[in-house]
Amino acid sequence: MGKLDLSKISLTTGITGAILFVLCYLLYWAAPMGMYSVGTRMFHGVQMISQFNPSFGGFVLGLIYTFIGAYIVGAIYVWVYNNLNKK
Repeated sequence: MGKLDLSKISLTTGITGAILFVLCYLLYWAAPMGMYSVGTRMFHGVQMISQFNPSFGGFVLGLIYTFIGAYIVGAIYVWVYNNLNKK
C-alpha cells in the first residue's frame, strides 16, 4: 500500500469527530442524567455536574475544538504511517 493522503485522512477524521460530538450532544439532550452518569464513569468518578451547562455558544465551540483535535489526530496518524511505511 502506498502513502496515505494527509488532507483526505485528516479531513475524514475531523468530520467523524464532529459527527460523534453532535451525536453525543443529542444524547445529552435526550437523557441528561444518563449521559452525566456515563461521563462520571468515563472520568473515574469525577463529579462534573457544574460543567454540564449546555449553551449554543458552548456547542459551537466544542464542535470546532473537536473537529480541530480530530483533524490533528488524523494528521499525526498519516505522518506516523507514512514514516513507518517507507521502503
